[in-house]
Amino acid sequence: MSDSEYPYTLLGEAERLEEDGRLYEALSLLERVLTLGDEDELLAAALTLKAHVLADLDRTSEALAVCDELIERFDPLLTLYARYYRAHVAFDTSRPGEALADVDALLHHAGPDEPVIADALLLKALILKGDDALALYDEVAERYAEDHSTASTALAWKAELLGDLKRYDQGLAVARNVIARFDGATDPDVRLRVASAQARTGYFLERKRRWPEALAAYNGLFESFRAEESESMAALLGWAAEQRTALRVLVGIQRHAGPIRVGVAALLIFTVFRTGRRRDRERRRPMAIRLRPGPDPGR
Repeated sequence: MSDSEYPYTLLGEAERLEEDGRLYEALSLLERVLTLGDEDELLAAALTLKAHVLADLDRTSEALAVCDELIERFDPLLTLYARYYRAHVAFDTSRPGEALADVDALLHHAGPDEPVIADALLLKALILKGDDALALYDEVAERYAEDHSTASTALAWKAELLGDLKRYDQGLAVARNVIARFDGATDPDVRLRVASAQARTGYFLERKRRWPEALAAYNGLFESFRAEESESMAALLGWAAEQRTALRVLVGIQRHAGPIRVGVAALLIFTVFRTGRRRDRERRRPMAIRLRPGPDPGR
């Protein structure tokens, strides 16, 4: 092995250690890599992986410092994932202007086939909200139609945004499209989006006072998905369980009572929804991508 190849070999070993969850060992090895070479591509790759490892260790300020260093030192094409992470943190900490600036810079410099583009577009939609975001979700779903994880995420998040905008008929149509289009999926990410669309179908039907249909939608959710699939799935089903319990009461009252009593029961349900939404519902958030270039950014 030549001297020039050795740092890349160590970098590959650091990647394997990170993938195995041996984060401190990976971090130590990356420090060695950073002392062994002077090529921009090597140093940028090592620093990008270092930022990712620090992020995995919840050392956010240190990860951001590494991203800042990357963006200041290297060609923009070598800093795409650093910009994405910095934008992600800015969005999560209620700094949408900074997040949008980094996303737009990323999209300006990225080549058309960069895997990070899909995630950057989804993050941009989260930042924009409103009609601009809805159009962006459609663009992502069409552009990445063969990537079911990305397409289902775009459409599921579109359905949720339509609910936020109180466009329940449109949201219901989009949610049902997600369910029909990705029914039978085995990928965990796609299954989570289908479950989310099923839950939102129940919610939209609630808002339209079609309570028996809403209850049927929640029953279908529990027939198809299990809390053991993931923490996010467990949270989603926990919220849906509260909704289903309240709906069972409401449907029973609806069969035997007049409009006034039904209206009071409906008010109870929507109070439960607002509480559950704050606590348990699946949050829209940027997809967890890896912070380094490659053909498959850890989706």
